Amino acid sequence: MNKLLGLLLMLIVVHAHAQQITGKVVDALTGKPLGYATIVFNHQKSLGYTDSVGRFSLPKDSFPKNDSIYIDYLGYKMLPVAVEKLSADNFFRLSPQSQELAPVTVANCRKFEEVDVNNKVGRISEYFGPGPETKFIIIGRYSDRQNSLNGYIKTLEIYAGRFNEAVHVPVRVHWYEWDSVKNIPGKELTTGNIIVYPYRKRWNKFALPYNSIYFDHSSIVIGLEFIYPVEYMQQYNMLRTDDEKAKWLMDMTNRWSVGIQATKYSDEAGFYLVNNLPIIKYNSRGRGLYIKPAIRFTVVECVE
Repeated sequence: MNKLLGLLLMLIVVHAHAQQITGKVVDALTGKPLGYATIVFNHQKSLGYTDSVGRFSLPKDSFPKNDSIYIDYLGYKMLPVAVEKLSADNFFRLSPQSQELAPVTVANCRKFEEVDVNNKVGRISEYFGPGPETKFIIIGRYSDRQNSLNGYIKTLEIYAGRFNEAVHVPVRVHWYEWDSVKNIPGKELTTGNIIVYPYRKRWNKFALPYNSIYFDHSSIVIGLEFIYPVEYMQQYNMLRTDDEKAKWLMDMTNRWSVGIQATKYSDEAGFYLVNNLPIIKYNSRGRGLYIKPAIRFTVVECVE
């Protein structure tokens, strides 16, 4: 009888640990699922994402008392929800932000030319990203050094690391203004969600939506946000102690990786953004060299 009671109590404890808060995030107007929306919780220290169809699942015991979750998606108003108002299964509708569109000049062009940018990147090393609970955007500035190129980016190439051979990690593309006074990325210009899936180590080439990212005069500032797959997030969240999590993170096969190139130009040094903290510049790696993510572009320019 005592053994049976002990087994029953053990099952109750396991069930309690296994309880999940699940939800789905959709567009409030269309009902379209919002894939890879950001879920921030644990007093804004922990991070999760929805999957490709807008669903997420998080352990119930990961939420401290008096906490809130914050659901964020590019182009939508952030939605805060108190944990005490969450049920076992939830449905969240995000409202689109009203955007003021810049004036558009329509001009005829009879001749276009494709120009490659950053085509000769030199030696590439592999850079491993942080764990699943960290939102991390790695940023680089890319220039044609002639200050004359203007046009839309047609294709984007990302040099991915070994992690992508086993897992097709979603990567959200961000782009920014360049603050020439402070020599740092300025206002984010990202107006929509461009998600690409590097599928192998080395170069991965993607066609971008027509007229989406403009290469303006001297440079373009691009950021890559690698999003861990939901099954990896769940695996990490099942770890109970800090030691278990540290051991998991020390296994580099559990962490996304990207190619890093060197540049001698200080105004093209890379930056990174962790969660909602201020942007940070990578320090020089010696010999006057700086690092940034290995990215190549093809830009379509009107030559008349």
